[in-house]
Amino acid sequence: MAGTGKSTIALTVARDQYERRRLGASFFFTRGGGALASVRSFAATIAAQLREFSPELKKGINYAAMANPRIQTLTLYDQWKKLVIEPLSRLTNESISHPLVIVIDALDECDEGASYGDKTFSVLIQCLKDVTTIESVEIRVFATSRPHGGIKMGFDRILNKAFRGFILQDIEKSIVDEDLTVFYKEKLGEAADRLDRPDLRCSDEAIKHLVEKSHGLFIHAATICRFILNGKDSANDRLLSLLATGNNSVKAEIELDKLYTTVLESSSAVNPEAEDKQPKQELFHRIIGSIVILFDVMTISDLVMMLQESKEQVLTTLNLHKSVIDVPKSNLHIRLLHPSFRDFILDSKRCRHSSFSIDPREAHGRLFRYCLRIMKEHLRRNMCSSS
Repeated sequence: MAGTGKSTIALTVARDQYERRRLGASFFFTRGGGALASVRSFAATIAAQLREFSPELKKGINYAAMANPRIQTLTLYDQWKKLVIEPLSRLTNESISHPLVIVIDALDECDEGASYGDKTFSVLIQCLKDVTTIESVEIRVFATSRPHGGIKMGFDRILNKAFRGFILQDIEKSIVDEDLTVFYKEKLGEAADRLDRPDLRCSDEAIKHLVEKSHGLFIHAATICRFILNGKDSANDRLLSLLATGNNSVKAEIELDKLYTTVLESSSAVNPEAEDKQPKQELFHRIIGSIVILFDVMTISDLVMMLQESKEQVLTTLNLHKSVIDVPKSNLHIRLLHPSFRDFILDSKRCRHSSFSIDPREAHGRLFRYCLRIMKEHLRRNMCSSS
């Protein structure tokens, strides 16, 4: 299930192992995140981090890279074997005396897995399994994923004493609710201090209501807190509106959909009931639709250039949706705060407001036309001015 806190747990484990000087490497797959969404750089990224642990390992990985100058053209498993398994296997037992932990988050967000099916997941899991069988150094792998069919089958095939699976949904509800209670109290307390609004400090009964609405989903709780904080002067109104809504949903996904709908209705410049909604709706679909459909991340200046909109318009639209979109202060990449928002807004059965729902085919068609226009404007013969 999306939003249960898998990435937060992975990040916490990585930080803890780093502080203990046991983090060998980490890789956080991010759908639509360019290199972070692809296995193409997976082996090289892990190897680059591992090489810092000992001069002997650094020498072995450097040699593997120099001996295979076209290593990026090899298959994922061959890259993994040459850059990771073989250099680690050549280590003497004294080189690294303690276990090394490799943290891999969100296997299900690997683009190749979505495009080419279960084979990519199978190879990726085989890579992780094989690195734990090396005798010269103890390697432990911590991996998170949604229970995608191919990933589940891949792990089922390697079930043995060395592998332990853990399903977050199986944690007792009381334990999860206790964590959510702590989260809400801390985050709403921070919002009260930052906005100088003591009325944002909720009673235990109000916190309990919010926890029940979250249905065990930390992304639901995090989105609520961002939504309230971004409301600034209307922060308390937003909190009261959330507390006023009932909690009769039996499915966590339905409650998350209701929250995303509330966020869009409150944050968007598009008023679904307004007579002049068409221009604003089209702007919303061009800007937000492009971000959720892109296979790679973009900077604000790139997005402005592609859409041919003013930077002010783009920034205004993005800033209205900071509860669900990470809007950088400098010219860094724009990112969705959680993939569940993409899942929601691209599914017309879940996002039922036509003003907000993004049709993937229309969005891809727009991007295609934008790209054609840019190529027509900027491509020319002999781009490199070679003789």
